[in-house]
Amino acid sequence: MFDARELHARYADRVILHQVSVAVQRGEWVALIGPNGAGKSTLLKAMLGLVELTTGARSVDGQDVRSLSREALAAKVAYVPQKLESVPPFTIGELVLQGRYPHQRGFAFETQADRLIAARALRAVGVFELVHRRLDEVSGGEAQRALIASAIAQEADYLLLDEPTSGLDLHHGVQILDILQELRTTSQVGILMASHDINLVSRYCDRIVLLVDGRIAAQGPPGSILSAAQLEGSFGEGLDVLEDPAGGAPFVVPKAGAGRTSRTAAAPPPEREAEPRRAESGSMPSDEQRFSLDRRRWLRALGLGVAALLLALVLCPLFGASWLNLGDAWREGPSGTSVDATIFWNIRLPRVLLAMLAGGALAVAGATFQALLRNGLATPYTLGVAGGASLGAVLAIKLGLAFVVLGFSATPLFAFAGAFASVLAVYALARAMGRADSTELLLAGIAWSIVSSAFVLLLQYLSDPAAAFQMIRWLVGGFDVVGYVGVVQTAPFIFAGAFALLALSRKLNLLSVDEGLAAARGVDVPRTRTLAFAAASLVTAAAVAQVGPIGFVGLLVPHASRALFGSDNRLLIPLSLLFGATFLAFADAFARSIVAPAELPVGVITALLGGPTLVFILVRSRR
Repeated sequence: MFDARELHARYADRVILHQVSVAVQRGEWVALIGPNGAGKSTLLKAMLGLVELTTGARSVDGQDVRSLSREALAAKVAYVPQKLESVPPFTIGELVLQGRYPHQRGFAFETQADRLIAARALRAVGVFELVHRRLDEVSGGEAQRALIASAIAQEADYLLLDEPTSGLDLHHGVQILDILQELRTTSQVGILMASHDINLVSRYCDRIVLLVDGRIAAQGPPGSILSAAQLEGSFGEGLDVLEDPAGGAPFVVPKAGAGRTSRTAAAPPPEREAEPRRAESGSMPSDEQRFSLDRRRWLRALGLGVAALLLALVLCPLFGASWLNLGDAWREGPSGTSVDATIFWNIRLPRVLLAMLAGGALAVAGATFQALLRNGLATPYTLGVAGGASLGAVLAIKLGLAFVVLGFSATPLFAFAGAFASVLAVYALARAMGRADSTELLLAGIAWSIVSSAFVLLLQYLSDPAAAFQMIRWLVGGFDVVGYVGVVQTAPFIFAGAFALLALSRKLNLLSVDEGLAAARGVDVPRTRTLAFAAASLVTAAAVAQVGPIGFVGLLVPHASRALFGSDNRLLIPLSLLFGATFLAFADAFARSIVAPAELPVGVITALLGGPTLVFILVRSRR
């Protein structure tokens, strides 16, 4: 039994739930009805721990919910929200496979059994043919059915559904209710469903709970709840309760004259689809094979990324103010004394390596922040990391600091410290605004960036011309390095952060859809968000401290990778690392060659490419 006792919740000064108690047994169907604002959605969320309670207790099969991990609870209880926070950039197949998350561990890929379960759920709700279509390419009803299929694929003992049929036509609404009926009879799944369609759910449910103003007004079998007096006291006057002559069930209709007085032509009923064929047990049928993971595609994508990186490593050191005799440089090696060997081994190769590290770091951080914030325009600098690093570097230049600590010179050290101080400040500010969720983090980051920029301008204004020029040169970004000190100092932070983000990539997939749904699927959302935020900020801070705030890499590369290879962060993060490294290495090679012997700031090149990309993203999002 999934049992909630005396739940009490409030938003600000408004009490939403007043000591509400509700329970659902295995194999029982309970309908939750009530007027708008009665607290139905809040009750479902409160039972899952998605809403903070003032008082109350919850248990599932005799276990206190508070003693269960998120994953353990998700293995027992599945949840379908009323709507998603945004349209996620996944295919229908990828969304449904996320329902298998509670049954997996670590970085594991879905097994063939997971994919067969997901395929059967898709076929049951009638959207299997759309398995490779993105959610922003299908109708709202089709997306809703995919979301329900994802909950079915979760194979939980209890289903909590928040108006799951509200966006469906009559045929598909009945189809979904028939599927739920089959689940409760064959698998003894307990169902608690909020709905406004009283007539439809009363034909399926065992018990109705009537919620009014956050309190349970009545509960019992449909026949005892669906009376004119009971409903008029909750929904207002104007309702009649008739008896269905076919089965004797109560049927609620508006009283004559209570609605519109003029008749309008009824819309034609939707064409009824052929009944979807269920997958047979045993081996995976050929159409389900189309849903299997194409490992060769993943390997081809990663192989392409590695090949591009190696190509950049070979070609980019050749570009510069003068051509090199690469054969002589290779023969002499790093210890060579010729001009060609010195330029290649001590100037160009370290510069290319540092550009690759910075490009990979910024691209990975951009992909992560876009997933965390569910915003395709998010960049590594959205949360104020670049502003803090810039302020730290400018402050070091203003003070004329020239000390070295553990091999780190003052300017990169202050930039790194400023970046992490910004991370702490943004997180503290978001916590002060309420919960440190995506919206608060975004607003706090924007506010901190504005404040940091103001202080940077103030320090520039107060500096002498030489220091001001040095500040401007650092702020446009670049790779003016000699030797491998910067590479050695930066690489450990970037690789550590990138590895942490790769380990979190499966959880980031769920966060990209909806935080509440991710929590219901078993993700510890606050912990995952904090770890991802810290890891992405670490790689950004390490890169910006060495090379300055180079723009658009974290926007352009993740979008290009996502457009070519999909939105699964398990693939997107390593591809962003590889292609980000390749992109910035070639951009820097172009910047130092196009006006040789002079040199353009690499930020100019990335801006020339990133600006049109930003316009393309905005135009596409408006369509």
